Amino acid sequence: MTDHATRARRDAIRAEYAVEEAEAAGAEALENEQACASMPPVVALICLAET
Repeated sequence: MTDHATRARRDAIRAEYAVEEAEAAGAEALENEQACASMPPVVALICLAET
């Protein structure tokens, strides 16, 4: 593999990991939001402020 092809492959792998990380962060944020929403209002406000 040429240097250019190797760099392109590494860039593609990094981009794929970045997408996976973003999806995981989005899923975690949604879980946190849903957990806070199931709490009483005052506690939910504190919960949301901490996230």
